Amino acid sequence: MFRRREEIGITLVVLFAMVSFVRAFDYYSPLSFYEKVNKFKRLPSDEVTRYEARFKCLEGMLDPGEIVGFISTAIPPEGKEYYYYRLTQYVLSPVTVEDSVNHQTVVGYFPERDSLLKITINLKIIQDCRNGVVLLNNKDYQ
Repeated sequence: MFRRREEIGITLVVLFAMVSFVRAFDYYSPLSFYEKVNKFKRLPSDEVTRYEARFKCLEGMLDPGEIVGFISTAIPPEGKEYYYYRLTQYVLSPVTVEDSVNHQTVVGYFPERDSLLKITINLKIIQDCRNGVVLLNNKDYQ
């Protein structure tokens, strides 16, 4: 009688181990991993990541440690007075960004295309990323 219980116990342990192995193989299979990665790629990114992606076209155009100005016509969220200026500082780090156009090079963020044309009287466009971000040269800089 005791022998029969041992056989049932061992059989159940082996059966559960096999089920566990099959489930683990399914979970860690390359196809399952590929599907999970693609699902993650489709998720909407956060606001900072989207803002950071706008500045990709300026990569390599600004030297680390360089000091540039900043200008924007974007209306920040309520209660966040320097929102876009601070986001730009974060995105362009280690480049130093100052909230002024009194620099040779100025980074601009103009979500409305019309505002770019009105405000760049003394600023010459060096690079237009076509997404609201522009790199400008200040003609009047001393």
